[in-house]
Amino acid sequence: MVYPQFDCRFLHPLVFGDYPDIIKKNAGKRIPTLTPRESKLIKGSIDFIGLNHYFIFYVKDNPSNLSRNIRDITADMAVSIFCM
Repeated sequence: MVYPQFDCRFLHPLVFGDYPDIIKKNAGKRIPTLTPRESKLIKGSIDFIGLNHYFIFYVKDNPSNLSRNIRDITADMAVSIFCM
């Protein structure tokens, strides 16, 4: 399968068998390293994805989050998230 416009990074391991390089770089050791066997098992393993949307979040680029000492998911994505 080839997905040239695919940018749903949370689905990347299920489609391509590994995390995107930017996630590996930003999250570091907080995400598991997949063995070749695990990668082969999960690659293409999805049959259906259903999304249920209830809230609107506004996301703003914030590269300074990458330099924070205490990191969380928003720091790893280098964004600020606003809920309306």
